[in-house]
Amino acid sequence: MPGLERNPLPGPGPGREMRVSRARSLRNPHRRDVWHRPFRLPLEESASVLALMFFAVQGAVPGIAPAQALAANVAAATPLMRVGGMAAQALVYGAILLLLLKWHRRLLAVLPRMQFALLLTVWVLATVVWSMDRSLTMRRGAEFALAAGFGLYLAVRYSPQKQLRIFWWVLVLLALGSVVAAVAFPAVGLDRSAGHLHDWKGVFTQKNACGRMMVLATAVVLAMRRRGLVVAASAVLFFGVLGLSGSRGAWVLEAVLLAVTVLFAVLRHAEHRTRAGALLAAGVAGVASLALLYAGRTRLMEWMGRNATLSGRTEIWQAVWPFVMRKPWLGWGYAAFWRGWTGPSFDVSSAVHFLVFHAHNGYLDLWLQTGAIGLGLFLLAYGRAWLCVGQRLARQQSRRLPHVQMRDLLWPVSLLLVVGLYGLDENTVLIPNGIFWTVLVMAMVQLEPGGLRQRIPARLRGRAKARAAYAPSALPAR
Repeated sequence: MPGLERNPLPGPGPGREMRVSRARSLRNPHRRDVWHRPFRLPLEESASVLALMFFAVQGAVPGIAPAQALAANVAAATPLMRVGGMAAQALVYGAILLLLLKWHRRLLAVLPRMQFALLLTVWVLATVVWSMDRSLTMRRGAEFALAAGFGLYLAVRYSPQKQLRIFWWVLVLLALGSVVAAVAFPAVGLDRSAGHLHDWKGVFTQKNACGRMMVLATAVVLAMRRRGLVVAASAVLFFGVLGLSGSRGAWVLEAVLLAVTVLFAVLRHAEHRTRAGALLAAGVAGVASLALLYAGRTRLMEWMGRNATLSGRTEIWQAVWPFVMRKPWLGWGYAAFWRGWTGPSFDVSSAVHFLVFHAHNGYLDLWLQTGAIGLGLFLLAYGRAWLCVGQRLARQQSRRLPHVQMRDLLWPVSLLLVVGLYGLDENTVLIPNGIFWTVLVMAMVQLEPGGLRQRIPARLRGRAKARAAYAPSALPAR
């Protein structure tokens, strides 16, 4: 055979086995990189893990927490903490900038996939023109843009399963840290707010933040292809910390996430004729569930430990609304409104009688800070992502979407659900040093046409001759 003449394989022995093994790994490089060494992280992936850990705790690194996290816990920020917080931010964003510069050609090639998300990033940067605090908006806007670039980098650089491995490491380390903080250092790891003294917040700023991250952690485990003992043990850890966090909103979202996972499993394995019926049944079940929740909303609120004001959220929304109407189109400028006891946020905090750092509604906060234009761009980007999900499900219905890609679709869909639903009572997208804007951009890029294609590692690019030499036709039959 021509292939064998160009690249003769040695006879029986170690040399031949090595060549055959290398040939198989070249044909399926991700199997070798992801599953033969599932818990080994190269340097670049380790940098991504550290950056995501920083975002997951909202920059509140223990011992050097930013002023906002300290104020929320009624503690004063020392000069050393402020310097340490700025140094941590400079280190993280500097590392992200280096990663973006290293892969700038590939990132620029797929930048048009961001579409409305790119326009939203540009618009956030543009709000510095009319911001009340231009220096703060400029600094936070640069961080917002770098976080978006980091999400683009994760989507382009890593396959979905590699992304899951990175996020698995991030959330396992944070969950273990939360266990240590709650058990060994209860003054740090337990929530100190009234009525929640025994709820876990771990290494996070608040128990609801802990619950959010554990929901994301369970989404990672549910989307992984291989589930061994280590992954199963991590799932027990995640569900345990989620339960001990006492975040009932996170429990409800976890139930939704589990239901979506079951639906994807049915769609993936069901016969072609039964998939439409499964979707219809899921739709009917969803409508029935909403009707039951509405009918029993009073008992549900009591179970969740919330009153008619949703733990003061409706009061915050009422206090914020007049400020939204003052600048409805352009907003007050990114990160310029919420400044604690100074500026217009003082009026909001005075109205609700406690310090407020955001509107406790991601969509209202988008409108407040970036105006109706910024909110519209976000809704277009978010709606575009769901449109891509619908197109991929339609391709699955017509059997034009590979089985592996259908399984990988669960990961970005879970991210869309977590960000979208949490945006109803929390600020997820615009929160400084937050993780959800990064993962949302990553999901949006993946869902665009061609976004779920398997990526070839950089060290294997340009080896067309090697791949041709080890093609199946060039290997002897076994």
